[in-house]
Amino acid sequence: MKFYRFVLFLGVAAALSACSNKGDSGGDSGPSPKQLVAMDLESLKSVDEDAIDDYDRSARGLFSRIYGGTSATAIRNYLDARIRYYLSQEELQALVVSPSHFTNDRWMSDGSNVFGAEMGAANIGTALWLSGLVDGVPVSVTHAGQIINVDSARTGLMLIGPGYRYTLNVRGQTVVLPSAYREGILLHEARHSDCTGGITQDDLSVLRSSRSMRETDRRFQAKACGHLHTYCPLGHEYEGLLACDDHPWGPYAVQYIFVRALASSYSGVDRAVMDANAADLLSRLRFNTADMLNGRLGEPDMTNGGLH
Repeated sequence: MKFYRFVLFLGVAAALSACSNKGDSGGDSGPSPKQLVAMDLESLKSVDEDAIDDYDRSARGLFSRIYGGTSATAIRNYLDARIRYYLSQEELQALVVSPSHFTNDRWMSDGSNVFGAEMGAANIGTALWLSGLVDGVPVSVTHAGQIINVDSARTGLMLIGPGYRYTLNVRGQTVVLPSAYREGILLHEARHSDCTGGITQDDLSVLRSSRSMRETDRRFQAKACGHLHTYCPLGHEYEGLLACDDHPWGPYAVQYIFVRALASSYSGVDRAVMDANAADLLSRLRFNTADMLNGRLGEPDMTNGGLH
């Protein structure tokens, strides 16, 4: 099965701002992406809660509204409710999907490389769930001998991409990335597991009639279901890529809140990396970000719905 069709649809490439990256990743001699995820999940247990508390007080309690609190436990609960399976690229290739193909797939087709930058991770569970709704068929996957029914946006199947890195090459210098940098990617992907506001048969009709991903991006009004990315506009660093958000409190916004909250707990090069990441994430929001942060575009809705 051509899983990258689903990956491309969600457009969840986690391009890293430290390299303004469309290809300056360089070699990475550290742990494998799968090992890094395990390390980062362990590191979340000792996240700097004081830094988060300070940020939360200064930011109208936004961190608490998004993550359910400012503790390491709250962050992990947010993640575990949305991501359950962390798949390497090798595990993805071994995944058995039923059905083996989808009839209505033009809505997620795009002839170009919509990533451009190196992919950090992708929420393939939500992509498969949406594809099943569009075709009107049940979907399941077999992973490591376990049959997983893909019956919700929160099935929680995440692909770990090559961009989930230990180091980054920045202007010829190898920089070891802070764990919070990558942890933000996990929290970003988790947001794709929220079908906020649900999805209707009218919405599915739009997807069935769309002839390309470009048309889907223009016509599909329920982007908060899966929090789908939009194409970045002309002149943007990621021009033409599905690497921006056109609605508030999507994946890049919740990732920004996490990165911004923890930036103060770092110093030196690590602080510079975190600040650059935060600035990059804000640049991907295609609306007035001050209005979002001040509540004028509504407060974060972290609920999950389904077909209604």
